[in-house]
Amino acid sequence: NMPFGVTIDTAGDIYVADSANDSIRLLQPSSTGGSISSVTNAASNLSGPIAPGESVIVYGSGLGPAQIAQAHVGDNGTFGTQLAGTTVSFNGIPATVIYAWAPQVSAVVPYGITGAIAQVTVSYSGQTTATFSVPIASSAPGIFSLDSTGQGQAAAINQDGITINGAANPAKIGDIISLYATGEGQTDRKSTRLNSSHANI
Repeated sequence: NMPFGVTIDTAGDIYVADSANDSIRLLQPSSTGGSISSVTNAASNLSGPIAPGESVIVYGSGLGPAQIAQAHVGDNGTFGTQLAGTTVSFNGIPATVIYAWAPQVSAVVPYGITGAIAQVTVSYSGQTTATFSVPIASSAPGIFSLDSTGQGQAAAINQDGITINGAANPAKIGDIISLYATGEGQTDRKSTRLNSSHANI
């Protein structure tokens, strides 16, 4: 028991005696929005440092709408920094949002971030998460996989530009294959599109 008609029980709940209304009220904190549990490379799904221009997935709760919302390219050829009420910021810089959903959001790390640490926040419907700290690196590459898990066979296109590389359609010695990757870091051309990387094998 505490003075002034305030009681805290063993679970930490706070009760206040409202003598004017002959009732006891349970105090509840106001909502502070969702929370971030991790930030991963969108290709490898691994946590770690992030790089300018990298596609990432922010995991947590209360980050977006109950049904997934996917971005569409605008008239100017780019994606926006707000989607279905969700915004993502890295060190206060708004990020391009690819999709938004309550448990996860996909965004592109702004090319303008600098320093050693990124403070990540997600806002949804006027509520903002606590900041989540992630190291910044000059590059943090990840290659997209065929099954979208970040494991196993890479999502690679053979030299003909049509067939998917794999055991049934292997590349020949000297062929060029296209790999899809993110996390390459700062480039000459600032673009939110994923770049194809070519490897001569």
